[in-house]
Amino acid sequence: MDKEKLASFGIGIGTGLLIGGILGILYAPKSGKETRTIIRDKAVKVKDKVAGDIRAIRNKARIDDLKQS
Repeated sequence: MDKEKLASFGIGIGTGLLIGGILGILYAPKSGKETRTIIRDKAVKVKDKVAGDIRAIRNKARIDDLKQS
């Protein structure tokens, strides 16, 4: 799998997780304040996960580039 496809796959997974999490929370029977807090917390977790995935993809791409040199 080339770098661009791998990066696109990671972004797609992260986006899907974010949307699915938000929809799940919005349909849960909680107050507005609780729901906003949960959404904020989940969004931060997903952002951190996606950032970590992107870093891992970049690191792997760098290693692959070094191996090819």
